[in-house]
Amino acid sequence: MKMKPTLTVTCLRVALAAVVALGALSLAPSFATEASAQSRSFSEGPPIRRQLLYRSSKLELLPSVGAMFGNSYQTPLYVGLTTRYHLTNSVAIGVDLNGSPYAVNRRYLRDLEDRDPQTFSDLAIAQTRGLGSFHIAYSPIIGKVNWFGNSVAHIDVHFFVGAAGALQTGDGDAINGFRFGGVVGMGIRMFVSDNVALNIRLSDYIYQDAEAQLGVRSAEERWRQHFLLNAGVSIFFPRAVYVSR
Repeated sequence: MKMKPTLTVTCLRVALAAVVALGALSLAPSFATEASAQSRSFSEGPPIRRQLLYRSSKLELLPSVGAMFGNSYQTPLYVGLTTRYHLTNSVAIGVDLNGSPYAVNRRYLRDLEDRDPQTFSDLAIAQTRGLGSFHIAYSPIIGKVNWFGNSVAHIDVHFFVGAAGALQTGDGDAINGFRFGGVVGMGIRMFVSDNVALNIRLSDYIYQDAEAQLGVRSAEERWRQHFLLNAGVSIFFPRAVYVSR
């Protein structure tokens, strides 16, 4: 009679151990499945989560000022307006228009006026009054800049390529007309708020032209690179910033 309580307790312990073992076995597949799903989610997901999409599905207006470098006789100054629509946070299509109201004579031209006034008066300089392009832009590089530990500014580096044209005017027939060509370039944006960014870009307009014509002589046209450096402020519409998953 004294053995029955001990046997009963032993049976209860064995039964409890069996229940715990069966519970652990039933939970193990679910833990494995969840861990596997989480692993697949991180490996197959985007490299940056909860990313601020400053450009995605937005219209960008960029007023700017700039100057063209590389001409032998003058440095044209420009005011410009660039309009882009960002299809995604990385890809955009846009139109760029630049007009030159004034050009600064370079040192060679100023010296020629002092040394040889007759040649200077016979020399007709091509004025590049307008530059424009239709281009595709791609922003593969994004990052942040920390200013003295107090504030963070988001930046991006973008590249663009497209078809371009230039409007030239001058006193000679060879330096008048519209020139077709192409454009390649790169720029940097630094966001100072959700919808405003400082913008610096360098464009290389490639087309065939002549810089000047002397008297009635024919001017030689050749393919040249025309580097335009612009600085401006990008304004994005709408103002709201989307957040990625």
